[in-house]
Amino acid sequence: VGSSFSVQEEMLKQALEVNNVNFESAIVLIGQMVQANQKAVSAEVARSVLWMMALTLGAVMLSILLGIAISRGIRRPIQTLLKASEQIADGNLNISLSATSKDEIGKLAEAFAHMADKVNLVLSEIDVAAAEVSSGAQQMADSSQRLSEGAAEQASAVEQITASLEQLAA
Repeated sequence: VGSSFSVQEEMLKQALEVNNVNFESAIVLIGQMVQANQKAVSAEVARSVLWMMALTLGAVMLSILLGIAISRGIRRPIQTLLKASEQIADGNLNISLSATSKDEIGKLAEAFAHMADKVNLVLSEIDVAAAEVSSGAQQMADSSQRLSEGAAEQASAVEQITASLEQLAA
């Protein structure tokens, strides 16, 4: 029994030594796998960060371009309306505004053009009325002149009749 026990003890020592070597090898392999996984994860994180930065930069650039396009789309019609209002202020009512959009600025341009047309129509009617008043005033002046001449002729005739009557009475 004693020698059997020592054989078993010897076999157990050998098994433990083999397992220790395998265990240490397994720990080394696991450490290498962890390092490889850390490198792979770090590379993937770096790549993801670069993609996010590129997409963010692209979104910022797109936002800037859209902002410029929208501001131009608003600014140009407003500048056209401003020039038209300056022309009206300078007395030019024969302006043409073409509303190309159906938004608020397009409606404002249509209303502005309609207002300019109405003001132009009113001024045309005022010109016609002024011409009619001027013509009527001229006719009245002519009539007044004729009446004045007629009154002068009548006064002269009355004087002649009075003088004749005085001669007859004397």
